[in-house]
Amino acid sequence: MRCVTRRDVLRLVGAASMARLCGGCANGEKPAAVSRRPSEPETTAPEIIANYHCEIGENPLWDDRRQAVYWTDIARGRLFRYDARTGHHEPIYSGEPVGGFTLQRDGSLLLFQVNAFSILRLDGALERLADGIDDDMQRFNDVIADPEGRVYAGTIGKNNESGGLYLITPDGAVRNLFKGTGCSNGMAF
Repeated sequence: MRCVTRRDVLRLVGAASMARLCGGCANGEKPAAVSRRPSEPETTAPEIIANYHCEIGENPLWDDRRQAVYWTDIARGRLFRYDARTGHHEPIYSGEPVGGFTLQRDGSLLLFQVNAFSILRLDGALERLADGIDDDMQRFNDVIADPEGRVYAGTIGKNNESGGLYLITPDGAVRNLFKGTGCSNGMAF
């Protein structure tokens, strides 16, 4: 496992750097060396920016307007934020497991939970928007928003024949695109 440094976040060399947030730093491990490109100069030792001992830390999401990164500890139902401008980090949600989330224009987060999705407002208020979406799912697992504001939300099924992919439109309509995915993971455009 590898700890994430503030420098890693600020460099933002793509999704791979952001994914380093997922590892946590369980059991007091020392940070690994920062990998660098051959053209980069030698760097100093990494600086740990957050250590929440995530059980399943995933879904790093960068908010360019607020210069912040968010990530979830799925199994423990926690969501975190790190402000790259100030260096401040904090838990911002604790509750039902969050398999994925998307950033809304106003800075709120759309959380995809066990069999529901909710909006986490900037003031910390949580509002359930839809539930009972699919009784064959264990939980939502991976989500991605497209440039039009639609969200594609994949699930982990209760067995290999279940699970699916859902489309949530900006007006809140939920449509099943297909079933039988088993586990949706790693969605991208």
